[in-house]
Order: sequence, then structure tokens, then C-alpha cells
Amino acid sequence: MKKNIATWERVVRVLLGAGLVVVGVVTFGASGAFAYRAFAIAEVVLGLDFMVTGAIGFCPLYYKLGWTTLAPRGAGR
Repeated sequence: MKKNIATWERVVRVLLGAGLVVVGVVTFGASGAFAYRAFAIAEVVLGLDFMVTGAIGFCPLYYKLGWTTLAPRGAGR
């Protein structure tokens, strides 16, 4: 897997993902309705996805779409 996520985005993804996991866990514990619990589970799953892709520096969706946030090689020289 070739990295396709820039360092700044990796940091944002990990922080945003951790926030989503915390909010999802708190929401899951505080809610009683099925819809709220399903939303809380979705928050946790999305947060974990952000954290994992941020940690490894590779996003499969970016790969499929041909996107990258990395600077082109040789830029800044």
C-alpha cells in the first residue's frame, strides 16, 4: 500500500476519529431509542475508520478515485 494521505490530514483524521468514537460511545450509553443507538454505532465505526486510515496513511476510497493529498514528488525543491 502506497501512502496517499498527507501528514496534516492524517493528524486531522486521527483526532476527528477519536472524537467520533467518544461521542458515539457516550451517545450509545445515554440513548434508549433504536435510531439513536444505530446512529451511535455508525459514529463509532466511522471514527474507527478515520483513525485507522489516518494511522496507516492509506485511504482505499482515495485509491479507487485516484485522489491523493500528498505533494507531488520533487515539489518544494
